[in-house]
Amino acid sequence: MGAGQDVTTLNIDIEGAHALLKAAVADLKKTGLQWGSPAELTLRPAPQLTDAIVRSRNAEPDADEEE
Repeated sequence: MGAGQDVTTLNIDIEGAHALLKAAVADLKKTGLQWGSPAELTLRPAPQLTDAIVRSRNAEPDADEEE
């Protein structure tokens, strides 16, 4: 709603709210959109981060650090 438009109040009980949400989620799924977290989520670092970690682990220690 934009500025200056009237606001409409929705009177709904808990069962109506649950039914509305359930219908909205079903409509989302029909369009291919997801609701909530996927069952399994795998995070993978960017190749640049992986390369930086490998380089840092293979780096020669500084002369100052050898004590």
